[in-house]
Amino acid sequence: MITAFSDKFERELDAIQLLNLLGHDTEKDKILKNITNKHRYFIHEDIKCPSCGVAKAHIVSGSYSEKSKCYTKQPHFRFYNSDTLDNHHPLCEFSDNIKHSYTKKDIVKAEFSKPRTLITRYIASLVCQAIENSLITQTDIRNMRQWYFDIRKNNIIPIKINFEQYNIFEKCIVIKNVTENNPRKFKPEYAELPGFNWKIAAYHRIIAKEKEFFNTITPRKLLRNVEKKYFSVSEIFDVRVIMDEYILTTKLRSFIFNNGYINGYKFKGGLRDELFLNAYCSLLLFVSCWDFNTAVILHVKIINLPPPINPNLGNIIGINPFDNFDISRFILDANDAYDFLSKNPDYDQKLNSEINILKNEHKIWKDSFFKG
Repeated sequence: MITAFSDKFERELDAIQLLNLLGHDTEKDKILKNITNKHRYFIHEDIKCPSCGVAKAHIVSGSYSEKSKCYTKQPHFRFYNSDTLDNHHPLCEFSDNIKHSYTKKDIVKAEFSKPRTLITRYIASLVCQAIENSLITQTDIRNMRQWYFDIRKNNIIPIKINFEQYNIFEKCIVIKNVTENNPRKFKPEYAELPGFNWKIAAYHRIIAKEKEFFNTITPRKLLRNVEKKYFSVSEIFDVRVIMDEYILTTKLRSFIFNNGYINGYKFKGGLRDELFLNAYCSLLLFVSCWDFNTAVILHVKIINLPPPINPNLGNIIGINPFDNFDISRFILDANDAYDFLSKNPDYDQKLNSEINILKNEHKIWKDSFFKG
């Protein structure tokens, strides 16, 4: 993980900030490869996971390109025991225990070993500016971490659904989507239109016959990145309990993207900016009691402050309560329909059957119309 909590310094820090405070020359040793045994022992005893509180931290050195003058791998923390096994609480978002979460393995862990980019530096600077001017405290950061961890551990849902059943759920969403703004009741006269869509009419018949189930389906845009690997877990965090907070965070993030120059850096969106900026936005909203306007004003105050005198006051990179939020929500919604989906309804077969029935009704009407 990029940042962790120091008992001695009473703040959350990244590896560079921590070693600066310990007196290590990070200009000469940018990748933190030549840390003394004394400092390694201190880190092992002092540093804790900011989420679950586990100790026994280790520094993982990075790599630095002298040619491009930037990190190709950022120094970071890892928590493991003497057998190099993951030490985190099983429900910690940083745990390697994929029984409970695919998020860390697929998204967060990959990001932690990447360079200390502009976005991570600027967010660190923003946090230091806020702390230095008493707009945010280290206690606020710890409280937000604890808030998320408590919600997570108390809202774990067993996953029964498999990837094939999820695909059926997606097909049901397609059915609901395409029928949303079309006439619900078929009339044979409609089929006289040259471009009459038999499929949509058949879908309406399917919905009418399975009304109870389809009433639980909400029209929505499908996701393109739901892969089979996400169904290897047996339990996941029910992200729907923080839906309101998620909406506010994405709203604030969009506001910052659209209006966000910080020391010449322009937020451009994309996975990296979203991942790291979500942490900052969540913190602003948390200390603002999840009031959007209060959080915006707080952000405006922070970005108009001068650069921090002390760049080692703290950081909040890594925590992101909303990683893979949409994927998790889709899977959880599908999981709610497990009893129905486990019967493996074949909607292609149902569609063809209903189209044949509709065409037959149209033929009967047409024959009677011309006979009359």
